[in-house]
Amino acid sequence: MASSGLAVVPNALAYLALLLWLPATVFALKHYPPTKAAVGVYLGGLMFLPQVAEFKLPGLPELHKEHLIGLYLLAGLYFVHRRVLRERIPGGRLGGPLMALIVVGWLLTGQLNGDPLRFGPNTRPGLSMYDGLHEALQSVLEFGIPFYLGRVLIRSREDLRLLLKYMAGAGVIYSLFALWEIRMSPQLHANFYGVHPNEFTTVRRYGGWRPLLFMDSGIAVGQFFMMCMLAAAVLRKVRIPTGRFSSRVVLGYLFIIMVVVKSTAAIIYGVVFFGVMKVFKPKNQGRFAVVVCLVLAAYPLIRVVDVFPYEVVLKELYAWNPERAWSMEYRFRNEDNLVDRAMERPVFGWGTYGRNRIFDMRTGQDISATDGYWIIALGSQGLLGLYACLLMLIYPVLKVGWRISRIGDPEDRVLMAGLCLLVAARAIDLIPNGWYTSFPLFLAGSLYSLYPGLIASPGATFSPPSSSSDQHVFRT
Repeated sequence: MASSGLAVVPNALAYLALLLWLPATVFALKHYPPTKAAVGVYLGGLMFLPQVAEFKLPGLPELHKEHLIGLYLLAGLYFVHRRVLRERIPGGRLGGPLMALIVVGWLLTGQLNGDPLRFGPNTRPGLSMYDGLHEALQSVLEFGIPFYLGRVLIRSREDLRLLLKYMAGAGVIYSLFALWEIRMSPQLHANFYGVHPNEFTTVRRYGGWRPLLFMDSGIAVGQFFMMCMLAAAVLRKVRIPTGRFSSRVVLGYLFIIMVVVKSTAAIIYGVVFFGVMKVFKPKNQGRFAVVVCLVLAAYPLIRVVDVFPYEVVLKELYAWNPERAWSMEYRFRNEDNLVDRAMERPVFGWGTYGRNRIFDMRTGQDISATDGYWIIALGSQGLLGLYACLLMLIYPVLKVGWRISRIGDPEDRVLMAGLCLLVAARAIDLIPNGWYTSFPLFLAGSLYSLYPGLIASPGATFSPPSSSSDQHVFRT
């Protein structure tokens, strides 16, 4: 089924859904404990709100579903559970300085890129202070608010258990829609909201359909199910039941779903990180997560100084799968060109309007392809913006992962090591793929706030799950 002939503008229901999510958020916060309500609202909005609809207000960035989810939760918490926002947040002041660095970086990027760029008949406009401010505000919405919400909402072992159970439950619920699209083709977003979330050319894999659901792409769907599967694996390690189903059943089911959605990268990450979780103790799981995050941090610098031996990788890959090797070679060659372009303005980048891309000087045609988040951020924000953004995601893992053994309770160690692996699994995918969702920043903020409390009470044990924390796992 091709997408030709379909509307390219979302229908009225898409905008109505975005608007009605505000009263739904307030209702949930009034009738449920704040953590339970907020996690349910966040995951529910991420799964079912329209991907392509957005509100454009004068002087503000375009507000899409994840921006609105965060803003609605902040507003709802302020009016319904203000004490949650007023309580002291443990774990230091990481988010504020890094967010300030991102904001200042964007403002300077806007100031230093006022020159228009001409590529034959194609002109890329210069930036202004307004453009820098626009991108700075968008970064606050995409980075600052999710990280802050994770910090204020997930502060105890009970909160962490609830978060993981809701993630596993969300995966089970979403799988029903994924199975429908695998059988019938990815049409749900178009049926409900009038438009496909992405080009329809990417939804055929291995002789079948790859679901899009209400997310940006099949890759994003695969990453979501991979994270839900790993959450279920953590629960299985400590024998915490997942609602009405045993953790063993939920884990096995979500593992199968992760495979049948046909996202190769998600399957590889899921198998590797699940294997680490099964084989290693929490201490070494945390260290593995640290190493993964260090690989992410090092990769852009390795590419900048041009010491990555990708010719060796390609040689082995051509012997195994020539088609995949050709695709990988194209990606590496393209990255080489984009890195060279980025290094013309290495600190603050080229900014927006496609100024970081490569164009044919005669025809003006865009001849570059940007896949991985790191190369997009490097070109548009420079090294300063790239590493400020990456650190918001990976610094909590770097801090906690190497210190898992300092957590006194054995089950706490399992859960915290599992959370480190969850964040690391999503972080490493920023090398080949895009950002897609800010939910991993919510997890990173949670990780950063949880650690001080768990080492402060080393003799504490898990309290048994209460009925109030379990009974709504598959209903929210």
